[in-house]
Amino acid sequence: MSPYQPSPSANLKPVPVAGDLPCVSCGYNLTGLNYGDRCPECGTPIRRRNRVDDEPMTAAPLPYLRVLNGAALGAALGALLAPVSVFYAVGWSSPFAALVAGGSSALWAASIYVLTQPRPVLQERAAHVPTRVDKLRLATRVTQGAWPVFSVAVLLSYLLPAALVTPMSVVAWLLALVGVAGFVPTSICLADLADWARDTNLSGRLRGCAWFITFAMVYQLLVFALSPLGNILAGVLAIGQFFVNFALFGALVVFLFGVLQLASNTSWAIRNHKAAKAKEERDLARRDAEAQRRATELDRLAPGPTPAPGATGGRPSPFGDDPIPLDGDDASAPGARKPRPGDRTMRLDRPDGGADAYDLEPDEDR
Repeated sequence: MSPYQPSPSANLKPVPVAGDLPCVSCGYNLTGLNYGDRCPECGTPIRRRNRVDDEPMTAAPLPYLRVLNGAALGAALGALLAPVSVFYAVGWSSPFAALVAGGSSALWAASIYVLTQPRPVLQERAAHVPTRVDKLRLATRVTQGAWPVFSVAVLLSYLLPAALVTPMSVVAWLLALVGVAGFVPTSICLADLADWARDTNLSGRLRGCAWFITFAMVYQLLVFALSPLGNILAGVLAIGQFFVNFALFGALVVFLFGVLQLASNTSWAIRNHKAAKAKEERDLARRDAEAQRRATELDRLAPGPTPAPGATGGRPSPFGDDPIPLDGDDASAPGARKPRPGDRTMRLDRPDGGADAYDLEPDEDR
């Protein structure tokens, strides 16, 4: 292709955005606009994405990534403060620790609620159909919402009369059991976010935590159910309970560090999104400059219009535009009669004698 010819894509028919497609920068709904145009709100180019089932996290709109990053940081802070404050509130009977546990567990539950919201639509998709992930999100939100209620129950155990302390403690431990069991769907949902961020190592660790927490919970229920029987199996399970509890503590620690790493992944996604946007702006500016250069070169190389006769703009002829008449040539005059056979014309004298027909020298006597 000649470097002066425009790109074939410039002559293609514009493709409109068919489905609900938000702007990657401001979230503006781009439905009805054409791919290759700019967002009317922020001026970001509208890119036509590949038809894939799962876009990376960095392709999400920047406002959504910022909210996701704030929620991940809140979850990490709540996951750090809540276990310590609950330990002090239950073990040392500290009302202040119970109050801190309530605030940190509420921060944890609210952050998990935001983290488990549906992803933004990054391309045209069919109508949403509820899936297993939606059920896991609901289970995560319900079970992790039990932690703030657990903290309130622990705090009320210090304020209620002594007759109500035991029932309130039972309620608190049941809520704690629900919260711990909820770590299973929570781990799966966070692992799904890790997959979205393309961090397969973190995803694998979180899913391993989900499996081991499930095993530990089932083991604890078996020990609780078989302990009244006093048989050999119950004794064996009771001996292994120590190791299971120790491993469960390790799984919860891995889960905690996984939440911290997920917060780091969301921060990385924001930086990557900004870098990709800056690169796209530079590529667009370079493409516009190249198109302008090609248009200027085409204008320079294009042939000009053919000038009309007499309109060349050069030096005018001293004889004008009329034909030049010949003196003494009546036949060249307008309206002159053409010669006819038999008419007398001017006679040319021929030399007599032995004249050389090839003699070109002038005759001196003439």
